[in-house]
Amino acid sequence: MSDLVEFLRARLGEDEAAFTLPEWQPDVGGDWTLSGDGFFATYWPDNTVSASIYRGDDQVATSGIVSRRSRAECQAFAEGWIREHTRVLADIEAKRQIVQTYIATLAHEQQFQGQGTASAVADGARAVAEGVVRLLALPYADHPEYRPEWAP
Repeated sequence: MSDLVEFLRARLGEDEAAFTLPEWQPDVGGDWTLSGDGFFATYWPDNTVSASIYRGDDQVATSGIVSRRSRAECQAFAEGWIREHTRVLADIEAKRQIVQTYIATLAHEQQFQGQGTASAVADGARAVAEGVVRLLALPYADHPEYRPEWAP
């Protein structure tokens, strides 16, 4: 299963990289900004807008500069873009934590091998965690490195 874990980690990294762009410096001359914990958007008077997602001080995604017909459309675009990209990045992080939980379950199981009921419980926990990890890998079944034996 360690190969499957490494496969999943690589695919999750690729998913996150799909939203990670080179560093972009927003124009401080914009007349409208939207900012909060982890996001920032700038609207310019020519009906263009740009939105960005941050993790700490690092920008992890940006919409680039997008043109719309009005300020309201620009604002709606930026708000929708921020919501969607924040959700995708949170989903990727949740899957990474599931993979880490599986690894911790394997380590925990090894502590109880040969100890009767505790060993059986640990075996059951491992089987459930392994099933979850297999399901996490399923969306990548068409990837050339995916192995048929990883199917649930």
